Amino acid sequence: MAKRFEINTTQQLTNMGMFGAAGFVLGPVVSALCYAWFIREAARSFGDPTLAAIGMILGSLACLIGLVLVIVGRVQSHLVREIEPQPAGVKGLWES
Repeated sequence: MAKRFEINTTQQLTNMGMFGAAGFVLGPVVSALCYAWFIREAARSFGDPTLAAIGMILGSLACLIGLVLVIVGRVQSHLVREIEPQPAGVKGLWES
């Protein structure tokens, strides 16, 4: 009979992963606030929407970079153990 194994895997975020998660979540919020600021500045006669546009770009980049940091900034640990074989007389759930 073949050996059977059970594998338990856990993931945890490192500091870099936590920073990436914050950037991934807060980047679009910053970008949306800067978009509202951009619209308000563009509607004014003498408004300067340059800083608002830079804020939108930085918010978008924070979201994209945050996604990469979440993927890279995690640690996975695996626990592998061998399962005892069942006695010959015991039938499994799908066996008739």
